[in-house]
Amino acid sequence: MLVAMNAARARAADQPGARSRLLDAAMQAIREKGYAATTVDDICGAAGVTKGAFFHHFKSKEDLGVAAATHFAQMAEKLFGGAPYTEFADPLDRLLGYIDFRAALLSGPIAEFTCLFGTMVQEAYDSHPAIREACETYIVRHAARVGEDIGAAKALYAPDASWSAESLGLYTQAVLQGSFILAKAKGGPEVARECVAHLRRYILQLFHRPTNQEGMTTMPTYIDGFVAAVPTAKREVYKKHAELAAPVFKEHGALKMVECWGDDVPDGKLTSFPMAVKKKDDETVVFSWIVWPSRKARDEGMKKVMADPRLQPDVNPMPFDGKRLIYGGFEVLLEA
Repeated sequence: MLVAMNAARARAADQPGARSRLLDAAMQAIREKGYAATTVDDICGAAGVTKGAFFHHFKSKEDLGVAAATHFAQMAEKLFGGAPYTEFADPLDRLLGYIDFRAALLSGPIAEFTCLFGTMVQEAYDSHPAIREACETYIVRHAARVGEDIGAAKALYAPDASWSAESLGLYTQAVLQGSFILAKAKGGPEVARECVAHLRRYILQLFHRPTNQEGMTTMPTYIDGFVAAVPTAKREVYKKHAELAAPVFKEHGALKMVECWGDDVPDGKLTSFPMAVKKKDDETVVFSWIVWPSRKARDEGMKKVMADPRLQPDVNPMPFDGKRLIYGGFEVLLEA
């Protein structure tokens, strides 16, 4: 009987993906409930495995916490390593692109965008030294990678500044972790976005390079332009559609998205905006554009946008006739 029970336990523990499912479940549960409130039963239930499988892979809940930190760090490395801003030639552009990318991630449920390291270390810094050490390692490692771009940007634009790249790298993480705490306290991401926006402004003040009035750096850009005819009665519906789409585009590499509602758009004799989109009497012309860092970033980002479940027709349908939509990609010839 004992041999049979041990064999059954081994089969359950070795089921495909059991360890990964436990790690994924732990990351989600801990970010939702906190480390202390998350139980082994919670994690096993979410992962769909038995306790026998859990203890086959992990000695304890603390052991799982350390492994989950490593798992989270690996996912973060893949996410940030493949982000569009890493293609920028200028290190300051990469730094600002990193901050913009972090801002774009601040959407959806709080547990989806907050940091596992910050969540665990706030609770376990004294009671679980192994977890504290793991969280410190990965936070500092991430800050050091950001610091590489800071150091290169400092050499170009602020070589005589008294602050160090290492200290500013850690400061970026302090702002981000603090913004996550405020988002939890406020119950939404808006306050976190404001904090990250202030971080961007502060970074711009530290470096001496011209920017436009909106604080955007003068990096080469690629523009997608759109013209559509939208039912005038659906102005607010269209605005909501765009508000839902904008963070998705920015998450996938867009720098900026602008939507303009027609105000002075005359009809023409040969060509015009209204004629081009075959505008009806009860419709208004909308002119929009999306700014990308490069054609390559646009091509890759647009593929991801089109596949994103948040923008599928059954989730966020277009409130206009897509067959009459005009669009195209443009290289920037002059920005003054």
